[in-house]
Amino acid sequence: MDKIVELNTETGSLILESESKKWIRMFLILSGDKIYIGANDLDNIRKRFNLFLSNDDEMEEAGELEGKNVVWIISNSETHHTIYGAKISKDVKIIFIQDNEAKVIGKINLKKDEIFEWSHLINKF
Repeated sequence: MDKIVELNTETGSLILESESKKWIRMFLILSGDKIYIGANDLDNIRKRFNLFLSNDDEMEEAGELEGKNVVWIISNSETHHTIYGAKISKDVKIIFIQDNEAKVIGKINLKKDEIFEWSHLINKF
């Protein structure tokens, strides 16, 4: 049976499903729609999301999306989806998901308690 972790917020969710011990499928949930955004190695997911969620000041700026400076979090080569993050304030972050045409298909706002919970759940997975 697949192991599943739901990273929820009021604005949307990321679902992580284990395909094997180390290979994780990622889904974006927005307005009830479940969109497959690719798969990646669990260690890579943990490393990149932990860096963004806890210490994004150390991440190199990757550009701008919707008027916000963003850092690159992770890319899933299978589907060519990319996840970027923006630090709005000490307690608020935004995750942007781009499709294979570099179009933003989803935006998830994270508040302080959600940032902590996501970090905890990703590390526990």
